[in-house]
Amino acid sequence: MEQRLMLHEVGLSLGISEWISDYHVFLSNGTSDLSHARVSRVNDAKTEMRTGLKHEQDILDKSRVPEANMFTSLVACGLNEKCTEISQTVDKEKDNAESITGCLENSFQHGEDMDATLVIESIRRDEFGLDPHLSDIESCMLKKQHARLGRALHCLSQELYSQDSHFILELVQNADDNNYPENVEPTLAFILRDSGIIVLNNEHGFSAQNMRALCDVGNSTKKGSSAGYIGKKGIGFKSVFRVTDAPEIHSNGFHVKFDISEGQIGFVLPTSVPPCDIRLLSRMAFSGTDLYDDNPWNTCVLLPFRSRLSEGTVMHSIITMFSDLHPSLLLFLHRLKCIKLRNLLNDTLVVMKKEISGDGIIKVSHGKEKMAWFVVSQKLQTNSIRFDVQTTEISMAFTLQESDNGYSPCLDLQPVFAFLPLRTYGLKFILQGDFVLPSSREEVDGDSPWNQWLLSEYPNLFVRAVREFCELPCFRSEPGKGLSAFMSFVPLVGEVHGFFSTLPRLIISKLRMMNCLLVEGDNNGWAPPCKVLRGWTEQVRSLLPDNLFFEHLGLRYLDKNVVLSDSLARALGIEEFGPNILVRVLSSLCHTKNGLISMDMSWLAACLNTLYVTMFNSSGTMSINFEIREDILKSLQKTPFIPLSDGTYSSVDEGTIWLPSNTSNTGFDGKHKIEAFPNICAKLRTVSRSLLSASSGTPNLNVTFLDNVTRLLQSIGVQQLSVHDVVKLHILPVLSDETMANKNKMLMIEYICFVMLHLKSNCSDCFIEREHIMSELRCKSLLLTNCGFKCPAEVPIHFCTGFGNPVTPKMLADVVNMSWHEVDISYLKHPVNDLVSSAPMKWREFFVEIGITDFAQVVQAGKSVADICDATFKQVMWDRGLISAESIVKDWESPELAQLVSLLSKSGNQENCKYLLEVLDALWDACYSDKTTGYFYSKPVGDGHPFKSTLLCNLCDTRWVVSTMDGELHYPKDLFYDCEAVRMILGALAPYAVPKVKSERLVNDVGFKTRVTLADILDILKVWRKSSRTPFEARRQGCQP
Repeated sequence: MEQRLMLHEVGLSLGISEWISDYHVFLSNGTSDLSHARVSRVNDAKTEMRTGLKHEQDILDKSRVPEANMFTSLVACGLNEKCTEISQTVDKEKDNAESITGCLENSFQHGEDMDATLVIESIRRDEFGLDPHLSDIESCMLKKQHARLGRALHCLSQELYSQDSHFILELVQNADDNNYPENVEPTLAFILRDSGIIVLNNEHGFSAQNMRALCDVGNSTKKGSSAGYIGKKGIGFKSVFRVTDAPEIHSNGFHVKFDISEGQIGFVLPTSVPPCDIRLLSRMAFSGTDLYDDNPWNTCVLLPFRSRLSEGTVMHSIITMFSDLHPSLLLFLHRLKCIKLRNLLNDTLVVMKKEISGDGIIKVSHGKEKMAWFVVSQKLQTNSIRFDVQTTEISMAFTLQESDNGYSPCLDLQPVFAFLPLRTYGLKFILQGDFVLPSSREEVDGDSPWNQWLLSEYPNLFVRAVREFCELPCFRSEPGKGLSAFMSFVPLVGEVHGFFSTLPRLIISKLRMMNCLLVEGDNNGWAPPCKVLRGWTEQVRSLLPDNLFFEHLGLRYLDKNVVLSDSLARALGIEEFGPNILVRVLSSLCHTKNGLISMDMSWLAACLNTLYVTMFNSSGTMSINFEIREDILKSLQKTPFIPLSDGTYSSVDEGTIWLPSNTSNTGFDGKHKIEAFPNICAKLRTVSRSLLSASSGTPNLNVTFLDNVTRLLQSIGVQQLSVHDVVKLHILPVLSDETMANKNKMLMIEYICFVMLHLKSNCSDCFIEREHIMSELRCKSLLLTNCGFKCPAEVPIHFCTGFGNPVTPKMLADVVNMSWHEVDISYLKHPVNDLVSSAPMKWREFFVEIGITDFAQVVQAGKSVADICDATFKQVMWDRGLISAESIVKDWESPELAQLVSLLSKSGNQENCKYLLEVLDALWDACYSDKTTGYFYSKPVGDGHPFKSTLLCNLCDTRWVVSTMDGELHYPKDLFYDCEAVRMILGALAPYAVPKVKSERLVNDVGFKTRVTLADILDILKVWRKSSRTPFEARRQGCQP
């Protein structure tokens, strides 16, 4: 029965399914026998031991070895999946029978003063079933289970870490988790020799519970503890099997090895070995060195190399690992203060010691060198994220280079720590946290909610560190330099990768919301990044004093000792000094009541000079981005900062502004100056001369200052005062303004006088732009007429007699109530005409170019064939098949003349019709004879076919000509021209057109008869015959010569 119970214990411990099944059958037979057997088994075990085991947890907690649970990993590495089920079944059965059976293993673990050798023997017997009383079958089964467990442990050992040298960090971790006497400096020593590695530690030493945990997997003494242990998985020590097959441990009477050379179960199966002389090893390693001491090394770990490790490449990697151990290794260890590295291969000794000097500075000596870190930490309440942890602590360490003047930042990439270094992620400072790690301890678990929560807490800690860093003694007198040093650690987006890639954005977002930057002139005041200005100079600060700057822009000057990279400044949203700052100040002043007025002209001149200098370099080309420059210029054009001669301030957008000129007569001939036009001078918006005087009279500045102000004003559209520019930029745009014309008649008259006089000058610009100016005048200008201001492009305008019109057509228009616009004589009465020779002639020439005429205006018009008045021609074109969709017609017409002839014809007033014929006779050859023919083009290219223009048709097809024979009006073609050829035949009794026309072209064009045909004679005889007023004899006599 007792042997069977022993096998059940082994089967339950190792997970042997057959023995567990037998155990279940045994349980079904009754609990009383089981209880009796259990008690008997325990009593026998106690008898075999010299000292009984007592349940005393306080004694067993004295000393612990860092091991932790890796049962899941073992299953993943190849253990039978049934192990999990078996474990659950066993646990359930143990719970059900706990009051009866107890736990034999607990009885052994809680012993007091147990002999180390007996502990090892009990582990081998009770945990691994190595009992000489087992049968052959049971021994065979046990060996199979050992082999299976060994293979899983071998898989774990080989795949857990990617580097052979990782075991060194694991040993450092275990040493930090040890307990140390109060009177010693916790120290770990590595001794490297050609046969292996010796590890010495001055801890309390191993306890029985520690040894049992070391011989297990997933049964660490640190699990669930709040005492500040780094390791929790119980697998760290197994990493030594990467370099050795038989590690030895000598501590507190325990002298064991774990030998895998004869079987993989050796990973966890302890084997007793003879003791080693730790003092002898210590003297051998450290005698003859300056650092030899009689340190009580209570624990010694021997790691004899495998034979293959003696080869050069592997040994070289281990040597390199020892030499590359960084002083930062000690930063976040809880207990370990010193690490010694003794290399017997090259007879070197390196000692690293940690020293906490206060103010957050931690120093680690490394041989003769010493490194320093500024460390900030924060304790966090876990808020039930991990139920086994109530509080945790996160830290940041900023590497510093110590010098006589203090500290400067070291910006090398730093690793992330989980108490020990993991790997770099692109950060320039060290992050420390109790991160959840995979078994390899080489990466942070990115899917862990715990890790994600820790990550979210680092920005707050970083921001808190800003001021603490600046308060270090070496920076207290100049905190700006401290801030510059600290800000160089700020990570930028894109620099950090992996799990921590979001940290730069989180830190920068937090900094942007915090008062994290020092400002000038406020007793080391602090402000958020969006409220400070960098890149300023003392000249700028004197121009924009602190109070003025803050009042109008809400900004303060960044401390002059603070130096930030451009990329960081942009990320934080810090304002950079540039022309836009000055523009914003000017704009704010302009929109504040009495804001700009309160600043004197010297200040404004200095501001404009600085603005120009920041926008342009010495050669006058842009020193800033083109798009930025254009935006700034547009803003200036809208800002009313320009002082005018009338004492007001205005902007270019409100109208053209002029720079006063010493050569204002340019653009006029002779003695004519712009001052001769007082209304224009009053209307011109010129820059106040006080601004320019302030620019030229500024102390310590030469003429360049004035030039800069002038160039800036010109760059936004302020014009140098010249007559041509006044015409082009000031007068032409307002000549079509009806509101201004109605309000200020004299100003509009003066504008036209100004333009006329300038166009008659020898202005070189007018040779190029004259046609444009005249076109603007024809199409847009408003001229004063007898009917008010009218545009020549909209209504026909004519000369009055004052401008040398040889006829008075207005008399005809008045008779028939037709509107007739004539240029007002006021243009001739302006005082400037007294200084102009032949003023009426020059005015007439000027107005003729605009389109002013003596009589009816004639215009050329493009028409369709259907609109042609010449019906005969139109029929011929149809008959010839020349009319098509591509046909083009160019015709001459005068709606004004057509209306006048029609109204006179309807009125029947012969006197007015006679005068109309006189007017046409006087002006025909000069004004109308070349407009009697239009042209028809059947194709876009080619000669045109002439036809009688609409102008001529209106004259020929209307009864408006007075005859000598009656009181009626006639068509021109029905009357004779009073000439010798007609009088020789018909005498005075023919119907002659009156008055007699002098222009032969007019006679021919309108169709007056100049020859007598037989048909004409017959028509006249018929008229005579019908007439009863005059005897035929009298008529006959009248025909004789």
